[in-house]
Amino acid sequence: MRWRDLDRKTYWYHRATGKRLHGEPGSADFIADYAAAEKTMRDRHAGTFNSLVRSYTTSVEFEHKLATSTQGEYKRMLTKAEVEFGTLPIAALDDPRVRKDLLDWRERPAAPRSKSRPSPATA
Repeated sequence: MRWRDLDRKTYWYHRATGKRLHGEPGSADFIADYAAAEKTMRDRHAGTFNSLVRSYTTSVEFEHKLATSTQGEYKRMLTKAEVEFGTLPIAALDDPRVRKDLLDWRERPAAPRSKSRPSPATA
């Protein structure tokens, strides 16, 4: 993304973080700033349940030892768990109260899906 001021100078920003990228695209400064912004994105969930899920779903064991259908199902379930527990520190998983919360969450019935087709009209 870029922004032009009144002097028609171009500024570049990393879309996800909003950090300014110095230099012109392809220059050493630009590439270094871009890499730092990307690292910020990767590190933002360090030490949380989200990082644990990401680490597992990008592992060799997950990608090469599980069937494609199993991978899809695990990702579906883990995505729902990330919504509920994503920012939870990994260290908190040792707390019996947190384990109870996880087990209680697992036992809750799933929210009903909305139907993609409209109901037939009644006459």
